[in-house]
Amino acid sequence: DTKMIADLAATIERQRVQIVSLEGSLDSLNTEVRTLGSRHYQAYYVVGTEKELIEKGVIVKEGGANLLFIRPGQTLAPARVLDVADFQPVDQRDIALIPVPDSTKKYKVVSRQTLDAAEVAWRDGTSFRGDLKIAKRDEFWAPSRFLILVEQ
Repeated sequence: DTKMIADLAATIERQRVQIVSLEGSLDSLNTEVRTLGSRHYQAYYVVGTEKELIEKGVIVKEGGANLLFIRPGQTLAPARVLDVADFQPVDQRDIALIPVPDSTKKYKVVSRQTLDAAEVAWRDGTSFRGDLKIAKRDEFWAPSRFLILVEQ
């Protein structure tokens, strides 16, 4: 009986050590999943005037007719290469509201997002007034992880 009790005690101790080891592995796996999730849901936004955003290289003017000194019909577009340092990072799962510096001014969405997936106080096409409330997160962020808002 004493030998059997000692064997069972040894088995219990081995299993306790194994449980501690598995708990450590589980914690490590949970951390990795959180890190991958954060990276997957990382998004960025920037709000500024046309001049500021052109100087930073966030937006460019494209198209238009070339009439000597002026180019009528040019449109604003996101730059082909964007530097995340110029943007405010956010987690798509957590962000529900993009605050604008002055809610009385008009802002234009230059990036690929649609205002159909957002709620704003006033809207005209891709322009709006007031803070930008994201109503449908997946739909809003699907076209691009970079949101560019130009103050008009």
